[in-house]
Amino acid sequence: MHDKDLQDFSLELRNLIVRISGYCDGPSHLGGALSLVEGFVAAHGCILNRDIGAKLTDEHGGLILSKGHAVLLLYAYLIHAGFLSEQTFADSYKKGATKLLGHPVKCPELGIEFSTGSLGMGLGLAVG
Repeated sequence: MHDKDLQDFSLELRNLIVRISGYCDGPSHLGGALSLVEGFVAAHGCILNRDIGAKLTDEHGGLILSKGHAVLLLYAYLIHAGFLSEQTFADSYKKGATKLLGHPVKCPELGIEFSTGSLGMGLGLAVG
């Protein structure tokens, strides 16, 4: 991925994170999500070498969002990549029997491989 593509992708995710935070009743951990954008984009595009719209579960290995309270970044990515519609997010986030909660909940259909929440728990999950 080229630098310009990475910058554009980061900006698109930032804009989407801010927009979807408006659907949140109560705290959204907006700052936590925004603070991870460049690291996520670099990991996704440079280290895992995935296309922008690639599902997070494929033969190239997964990505674990260890900082689970920054889940708006993950939801923004899923919306951007077309795995989740913004309307579905708006209608479902933290409502009823949804899997769209304030921390990632395992949902293979969306490409979320692990439920996370506690800071740092991703390292243990990643190494087994």
